[in-house]
Amino acid sequence: MKSKEFLDWIGCGFATVFTALQTQEVFQIVSLILTCVATGLTIAYTIYKWYKNATEDKKLDQNEIKEGIEILKDAGEQIKDIVDKTKKK
Repeated sequence: MKSKEFLDWIGCGFATVFTALQTQEVFQIVSLILTCVATGLTIAYTIYKWYKNATEDKKLDQNEIKEGIEILKDAGEQIKDIVDKTKKK
């Protein structure tokens, strides 16, 4: 085997390894984005359901407002958990 062929094989090997590593990063980023979108949609739908149920009688009472605040707190905790999991990776 000639020296140039050997270097070509090594170059192709490095390119393949680096491409595989880069692809993994891209998949991680795409996965993170999809997770954020799915979480956002879940939170938005939960708030929509709460608002629809709370305003059936055309007014909000104290208990309904407390329930809405709890939904928002839970949503904040979900987002915090996602951020913490992402930082650990």
